Amino acid sequence: MKTRLHLLLLVPFLFLTARVIGQSQTRKVLFLGNSYTYVNDLPQIVSQLASSAGDALITESNLIGGYTLQNHAANSTSTNKILSNNWDYIVLQEQSQLPTFPIPSKFMDGFSDLKNFIKQHKPCSQITSFMTWGYRDGDPQNCPSNPAVCTYAGMQNLLTERYKEMSDVYDAEVTPVGVVWKYIRENHPSINLYQTDGSHPSLEGSYLAACCFYTTLFRKNPILITTNYGIDATTATTIRNAVKTLVFDQLSTWYIGKHVPSSDFQFSIGKGTNEVQLMGNTPIYKDSFVWDFGDGSPLSKVLNPTHSYQANGSYTIRLTSYKCYLGQVNATVVEKPVRFCSHTHTISPSDTIICPNKTVVLSTQPADQYQWLDFFGEPIAGATNQSLKVSPGQYSVLTT
Repeated sequence: MKTRLHLLLLVPFLFLTARVIGQSQTRKVLFLGNSYTYVNDLPQIVSQLASSAGDALITESNLIGGYTLQNHAANSTSTNKILSNNWDYIVLQEQSQLPTFPIPSKFMDGFSDLKNFIKQHKPCSQITSFMTWGYRDGDPQNCPSNPAVCTYAGMQNLLTERYKEMSDVYDAEVTPVGVVWKYIRENHPSINLYQTDGSHPSLEGSYLAACCFYTTLFRKNPILITTNYGIDATTATTIRNAVKTLVFDQLSTWYIGKHVPSSDFQFSIGKGTNEVQLMGNTPIYKDSFVWDFGDGSPLSKVLNPTHSYQANGSYTIRLTSYKCYLGQVNATVVEKPVRFCSHTHTISPSDTIICPNKTVVLSTQPADQYQWLDFFGEPIAGATNQSLKVSPGQYSVLTT
């Protein structure tokens, strides 16, 4: 008769990721966008804000008025800049109206093309989308065909929704400038965030965007910023407080820190001697993973391996998942122990005569789980109780 005894204990996940607050950091960041980024020189403002907080920002950019992400994907200057450095972050900023179109396929395609290029050539670089803001008075150009953008609020709601959607689909983070912009407009209307065209940012608007980027790129509290960059102190403080509440205190809402590797697995006892069948979850945000069976045998990179232990004993199975992220390799580890030992489970009655068209009940000693097998050693569907009513034949049982 076949019997196996398996004891399972769970060890908590060891989840390795970093959210460093309070030590100086350096970030290398590439900005790809258009006039919303180059007006007032947003990368320079972010650099100055970071310096005031004790951090350093190294930037490069390709910023062309009216440019879309599809334009950047086809632009050799943009692609060469992606290849030119091991960027911690690459900022993708779409043309201001495109994400609000009823069918935003061009936005989706441009984001997808750049994401694929970046992940192919710079897999350690994290993408963050630059969620822009709605026009001060809505978008009159597209209002007749798309009533949702006839007002600022309608346009902003679409921008927020679309940037979050694309960032979620394409494993990007979000720098939610538009969300903070909306809050300031509604709660502090005396702060003018626009230039006279009702579209491009004033210095206050660019300062707001820069505070958002400092917070998302460094994952630090914007209250650490000590420069007002030429705007009045009250306005600067109001903006920094808003960014703290809506961005820093809600990093997970903007997928910041989400795209790190995760590990988990299940296992069952196989038919062989001291055999385990391991089932790793579908890889999530992983570049690679490796199994350690805990007995000194070679490591495995197979997603669902089977392993047999040469001797009874207790072993710790470890699955480690890796991902290159912000210039360093991050890993998560999950461990689960398994123990094999000799035991004396039997089946009774072990030898009996069953007349044709008759049945008999077989049973075994109490265990945690049972699986009855047929003559060929195959599991009998639904036969998972301590006893089994059978007709003439040969049977065995696996017990856990």
